[in-house]
Amino acid sequence: MKDHMIGEDVDGAVSGISGGERRRVSVGIGLVTDARAIFLDEPTTGLDSDSAEQLISLLSHLATHKHRTVRATCSCASS
Repeated sequence: MKDHMIGEDVDGAVSGISGGERRRVSVGIGLVTDARAIFLDEPTTGLDSDSAEQLISLLSHLATHKHRTVRATCSCASS
């Protein structure tokens, strides 16, 4: 498997990245660089319920056990 850049398709053409991809990269950078504070704007948007639950569990673990500041906005649709 060859290395490729984010936003690069299988053929190597650069197409940019979506908002969701940008969000995931931002979260990943915060985790990899061991940021003391992570600010997230609706991090569960676009995720299925299992993935959203896993993400919230991870963020809770970071705050509780790794002493990281985690601030996130979450909205729910009203019916």
